[in-house]
Amino acid sequence: MKTIKFLITAILISTMFSGCTFISNSFDFKSKTETFVNAILAKNYDKCISLMTFPVNAHPNNDTLKAQFANLNNMLVSHFGDKLNYTFVSAQKIFTTDNSGSTPEGQTLAFIQIDNSSYVGEVKLMFDDKTLKVTSFYVMDVYEQKGTMLYYWLFGVLVLGVLAFNIYMIVKLKKSKAPKKWIGYLLIILLNVPTLSYFPVNGFHLNILSFQFMLGISFLSAGYINSYFAFGLPLGGLIVLYKLSTTRYEEKLENQPVLYERLEGSGDDVNNI
Repeated sequence: MKTIKFLITAILISTMFSGCTFISNSFDFKSKTETFVNAILAKNYDKCISLMTFPVNAHPNNDTLKAQFANLNNMLVSHFGDKLNYTFVSAQKIFTTDNSGSTPEGQTLAFIQIDNSSYVGEVKLMFDDKTLKVTSFYVMDVYEQKGTMLYYWLFGVLVLGVLAFNIYMIVKLKKSKAPKKWIGYLLIILLNVPTLSYFPVNGFHLNILSFQFMLGISFLSAGYINSYFAFGLPLGGLIVLYKLSTTRYEEKLENQPVLYERLEGSGDDVNNI
């Protein structure tokens, strides 16, 4: 038993420190990307090469790399100009059973949003975890006109309203005398359909057959392109509200004796009844 506790504790400590390292590295990805892309825009390709690392005996030819950087420069300048803003979107490690789509061991995939006053895009970089140098770089096929985020945040108020309603219904059901409350809980948590979503890029989207589990909402905050809010119509919560409002539940009296008052002078003869 002591050995098992020791192993569990060791695993938790190891996970905590690896998680802290991952978060710490994430703060560096934005600045590293900014330096790397700015070097491409300035046509300082030697600096770009110094910011990269490659497997042993697999270093590409410098002239080939510089030609690729020149193509990237033309694409970035034609789309966004030479003055860019940078926003960290996400960093992730992907694991799959067949390793075909997994992130290479010892590396982290980072997504950084780039934008100017009018257009927004995204770059994808692979970083080496030890050196924090770039192992690969790709400008994603995203080039969208930048709009306002006002409607996005206003829609978020509706999402919070649905969440608050479902939480209120769970509390109301818990305090009620309704039998088989677990059925009501499942309805509130799972039966949220259809789904209405809002994306800053594409606007509103209604999906009739899409369910929103876990209290009826979902969201992602990942830059202008990938962020969204979504909520499902709280159909389960509305059903529970209707049942609680229209049904009178009585407490069951179990194993309690029923007391009868015996009238004075009464007997067993039928004439005395």
